[in-house]
Formats: sequence, structure tokens, C-alpha cells
Amino acid sequence: MSDTLAPQNMEDVLANAPVGIMLLDGNNKVSWANDTLMAMVNASREQLLGKSAEELQELQLQLLFSEQSSIYIPPLHGEGERWLERKNSTNSQGGVTHYYLDVTREHHLERERNRLESIVLESATSDTITGLLNRRGVVQRLEPQIARCRRYETPLSIIMFSAKVKKTDNSHISLGEQALLELAQLVKDYVRWADMVGHDGDGEFLMVLPETSLEGAAELAGRLAKVIEETRLSGLEEGVELRVAVGLSEWRKNDSVNVLMQRVDEALSEADPAGEQVKVA
Repeated sequence: MSDTLAPQNMEDVLANAPVGIMLLDGNNKVSWANDTLMAMVNASREQLLGKSAEELQELQLQLLFSEQSSIYIPPLHGEGERWLERKNSTNSQGGVTHYYLDVTREHHLERERNRLESIVLESATSDTITGLLNRRGVVQRLEPQIARCRRYETPLSIIMFSAKVKKTDNSHISLGEQALLELAQLVKDYVRWADMVGHDGDGEFLMVLPETSLEGAAELAGRLAKVIEETRLSGLEEGVELRVAVGLSEWRKNDSVNVLMQRVDEALSEADPAGEQVKVA
């Protein structure tokens, strides 16, 4: 008893193989294709057999001849999108056999994973109240800025300011949520598109100013502090004052992100809204 399959039996086996198969003859015309491939592209054999890539009219069939090994087939005729991975081999008759694996599910899973990773990353680097970057987010995005400073020797300055509500008894309280939202918007409207703004919690804000010298940042910090203190934010009681303290520093040669941030922190801790409001370190 022979284990060899007859040609017709072999064709029947391959017709429903788990991969799409297309055979090209020596003239690069389609000589055969299995049912699996036809289902992948939602087409009939009559549309494909005996034709070369140049003779095909249907987009999804033309894409089977794409030069890329990863083939995207857009939604057609009510069908969803598909992603196919193709491999080729030369057959014994001098033609080429194409094998197509449907990887649509894998692409969808990867897209969903990337979406979820983006959500997690955003939540880990964003302030929940203002929607601005938090300190971690600022530090992450500051790394490439510092690398650029090292490479091109361009200036970069950082402003860190704290806005507190001063009561009539000289005690200080934190800003409410609505006031923080308004203050965040004020700061965003005050800076350039290339600048970076973050909220470090409890009314402390960070501003990263690329291509900005220490002198330019100090001038901006002074003007911004004045604008903030003169702005009436929602939710503040009558008779209270909004006081701002500002720490400021610039990138210096060989500074790491941590060294620069530490210097700005120290400057802010030494700033006094009633005295030296803008402290440079």
C-alpha cells in the first residue's frame, strides 16, 4: 500500500491548509490558489487564475504581489482589515509559490497592547488634577533636552515656582482644584510651544525652557510671578493673597538631569515671596 498522495488528493489537502497558497508559473501568472487564500482576500479563483499582477483589477488581489513581506489589506466589501505575512519559494517547474499567513489577530493584539501601554505611561507621567506632566514626566522628557545641550552647547533654563494662598493671619493654605486648573492654563498660555510645563503637586510648577539663557528665564520668571499674583483665581476667599516664590537655574556643562533638578529645588527652597522672590542657583 503506497503512502504517496495522488495529485488530486494533494490538491484537496492543500485547499484547506491553514495558510494561503498561490502558485505562479514561469510567466508569473497565477496557476493555482487554495480556498484559504481566497477566503483571506474575499475573492473567487476566477478573479485570480491565469493572471499576472499587472492584469488584476481588484485591490486586495494586487496587494498579494506587494514587494513587502507584511501586507495590509484594508476593509473591503464589508469585511474587516487583514494583515498577511508572506513567504516565497521557487518550485520545481521554475515558478514561485507564495505562502500567506493571516496575522490580523496578532496585529490587533499588538495595537491594543500599545494603546494600554500608552495609557499606563501617561497616567504614570501626568498630573491627575491639571493634566500637565508630573515631575517624573518632566524628568523623562528632560533627558533628550540635556543630550541636545551637550551636543550643540545650547542654553537651557528651568523655572520652578510655588504658588500659595496667604491668609490674613499670615498662614498659608494650598490652592483648590479649580484654582490649580486655572493657574495651569495661565502658565501654558504664557510659554512658547517648545517649552515644557509640569505640575509637581501642591501648587509647585516646573517650566523647562530650551534655547533660553539664565537672564531670559529670570526676566520671564519675574513677569510670570507678577501676573500670577495679580490674577484672581476661582475659589479663593476674599481678602487672601496669592504669593509666588521662584527657583531658577540653567544647564551647566557636565550637568546631569538630577544635578540640575536638585539645584532648582534648592533655589526654590531659598526663595522668599516677601523678599528675594526669584532665587537663582
